[in-house]
Amino acid sequence: MTTVFIASSNAQLKDYVKAILDTKRDFHTIACSCHYDDIIVKVEIQKPHFFIIDLIEDYRSGLILIEKMKKLMPSLQMIAINKSTDHNILVDAFRNGVEGYLVKDGLFNELNKCICTLLQGEKYVSNEIANIVLDFYNRLPNEELENSFFLLSQKEKEHITHIGNGLNPKEIAHIMHISKKTVDNYRNRIMVKLHLNSIADIVKYAIREQFVEL
Repeated sequence: MTTVFIASSNAQLKDYVKAILDTKRDFHTIACSCHYDDIIVKVEIQKPHFFIIDLIEDYRSGLILIEKMKKLMPSLQMIAINKSTDHNILVDAFRNGVEGYLVKDGLFNELNKCICTLLQGEKYVSNEIANIVLDFYNRLPNEELENSFFLLSQKEKEHITHIGNGLNPKEIAHIMHISKKTVDNYRNRIMVKLHLNSIADIVKYAIREQFVEL
């Protein structure tokens, strides 16, 4: 059973999110509209797998809460809900620790998909904002883009570590329990996200960003 904690001061939104998740038998949902400090206490007690936070009314306080939660519970997967498609807010959310970002209007079609994607070790961004984000990052200077490691999923970071340690695709596939084709897909996504052109570039990146010890 996957436990999902929902934090929102908006009762209608909270009930809507809960209703979507309750259609799936394998989700146990807990909803809360209390003060942020009380939310932290409740989450520490309940130990959910996912934490969904509403950033619509007060996104700055929400980001502070996300950062605190991530420090206390690094393995807790967090999803932010917002009305805004402003890429700056999305970037702040990912920098503070969320793994998924959903625009409110897409909740019904995307919430379950988002959770399933996070369970696979990937990050998720609403379709409504994905193209805006990609366009923004395509216009970033290479150096700034390369340092944006928060764009990488946990699996992609693990992949970078293995490449940095000199493992070949077959060895990586064995260690990560995936096919060689999936290994190739990870490598290609990493190169696209970081604007890298070769395995050698990934190795240099892994060393520079301290994914590996020399």
